[in-house]
Amino acid sequence: MIVLSSVVRRVIGFFQPGEKEAFGRIRQLAGLGEDALMLLVKILSRTDNNLAMVEADTSRISELEKEGDKITQSIEEEIGRGSISASLANDFGRLVDCVDSVLDRAHAVSRQLRRMAKGPVRKSNEFDVRCEGRDAGRDLRVLGEA
Repeated sequence: MIVLSSVVRRVIGFFQPGEKEAFGRIRQLAGLGEDALMLLVKILSRTDNNLAMVEADTSRISELEKEGDKITQSIEEEIGRGSISASLANDFGRLVDCVDSVLDRAHAVSRQLRRMAKGPVRKSNEFDVRCEGRDAGRDLRVLGEA
């Protein structure tokens, strides 16, 4: 990580002042994405299905996503004002969109996991399968349809 930081510092030295600020904001946005993904892993690795913990983590991911949207908007405004050179504006915009997508998707997945933690999506007997006939491998039917 220390080697990466020195490389990043050298790369930042090539940017203009507005680009340096935008790069710092992208780094901040990436940090929010990393935090959201860590919380998502925490939700997924939990074995107790504790609804209160899932809701707390989902709420925190939601806050991170909203904060990320504000940073994304500010970077896009800087790009629109011309603070970033035209040669880099498209790449900065794409990079911001990609990092913001990580936050958006982490938020969507966490909300889906919260819904699943609240209760089973379907009754368990809908997934119970019974076999009939000579060749059980060919004749599998869901109980609800039998």
